[in-house]
Amino acid sequence: MYVDYEFYQNTYGGTLTADIFASLVVSASSIVDYYTFNRIKEPDTKVKYAVCELIDYLAELKATGGKEVASETVGTHSITYVTAKDSRDPIKAKQRSIVAKYLAHTGLMYRGVK
Repeated sequence: MYVDYEFYQNTYGGTLTADIFASLVVSASSIVDYYTFNRIKEPDTKVKYAVCELIDYLAELKATGGKEVASETVGTHSITYVTAKDSRDPIKAKQRSIVAKYLAHTGLMYRGVK
């Protein structure tokens, strides 16, 4: 795990409860490990922010039953979910996007040979 609840709540500004955080932090850290090829030795602030945003995203997915929201209308409340024909895997694409937002220019996501 790269993040503790204190960092999530006080530095990142997360609003999830400690129980929900604890249930998602390992999964979020594993996603970061996947996209960085397990290269992280000492997590810096960028890594921690990536994990925190992934925790929030995973909590959102959990709340919607694992469905990615495509659009939402407030007047007469309407929610449209992404379907399989809309994208190959929108959840993985969103996860990668979150990791890349923080770690794209760090070399951690580089796929080539060093």
